Amino acid sequence: MDKFGYIGIGLSMFPFWLFLYMRVDGAVKKKMIKHGLIGGVIAIATEHIFIGDYWVPPPISGIKGFYSLEDFIYGFLIVGISLSIYNTLFKLEPKDIYKKQRALSYLLVFLILGLFYLLSTVYHYNSTLVISLAMFFAALFMIILRRDLWKKALFSGLALMSILLFIYLVLFDLLLPGWWHRYWLLADSDYAYYILSIPWIEYVWYFSIGFFMSIIGDFSHGRANGKKK
Repeated sequence: MDKFGYIGIGLSMFPFWLFLYMRVDGAVKKKMIKHGLIGGVIAIATEHIFIGDYWVPPPISGIKGFYSLEDFIYGFLIVGISLSIYNTLFKLEPKDIYKKQRALSYLLVFLILGLFYLLSTVYHYNSTLVISLAMFFAALFMIILRRDLWKKALFSGLALMSILLFIYLVLFDLLLPGWWHRYWLLADSDYAYYILSIPWIEYVWYFSIGFFMSIIGDFSHGRANGKKK
């Protein structure tokens, strides 16, 4: 049963993703698909770093170190949820009223990935903490330039973290108890602290994803969020 742990996280996100997808307009649907595909590819490309210092979940394929299916589903869905949840729940629509910051947005993404690879593979800082903090501070930088984005970033970070907390409590507390103790590489380290049987770093990770992913598109395209007419 343990091999259903990682893919179970992704599949459990699907109802939330579908709920949002059915309530957004065609343009946002395209973004959820387009950016979700990018997120899935990035998840596949970076997994080898996480299994080196963060976790080693048993793959659904049974092939050691092969997580492409799990990674893609996970990356695809979590990006779509992050970028759509705030506007959908508050019935908001984007309006192009600010200066576009596409070049700066791309630079932030490359800096995040660059710092992630450098600090985790060369200097051997924990990969999940490194990328979480990189996304968090990149989002803070965007908020400093665009103060109107702070509510969306904060709500999305907390909302995504809450969704995954619910999924984790059902999946790992009820269905697969002890899963994290078996496959979390930090279980016997100084980082080994749990909140509701979930590693504390998971909370930081999901909050940072929602905090960053929810506003990078608005920042890049100069969009603000207003009530639908």
